Amino acid sequence: MKILKGKLLNRYENRIINFHLSLLPAFPGLGAIDQVLDANALLLGNTAHFIDKNIDAGPVIMQSLFSSRKFTEHNDVLNMQIFMLKQIINWLLEGRVQITGYNVCIKDADYSIGEYIPSLEFNV
Repeated sequence: MKILKGKLLNRYENRIINFHLSLLPAFPGLGAIDQVLDANALLLGNTAHFIDKNIDAGPVIMQSLFSSRKFTEHNDVLNMQIFMLKQIINWLLEGRVQITGYNVCIKDADYSIGEYIPSLEFNV
């Protein structure tokens, strides 16, 4: 709920991760799930991205997908972030996260369309 600025962003460029409750770039800012539901969008989800000077616009690391037709409460979507965080930590520890400009690529990851993109590499 804070906007980071200045020296902090420069010092920790591509090292601070935000989890946002929409499939960015759609529905940035606060209240994203409500924005998605109000727009009658088919998909909800999460975006994990590196924070930069722009709001909810940094390089995307991973996204999760969830049918809005199955939505009952915010935790339906929020709980997916736990698995995303675990996976991203593993990729970082393995040195597989590659960043070129605004593009993030996970070396040898599966980018097939599924519930998580790239796919989780462990069983939920």
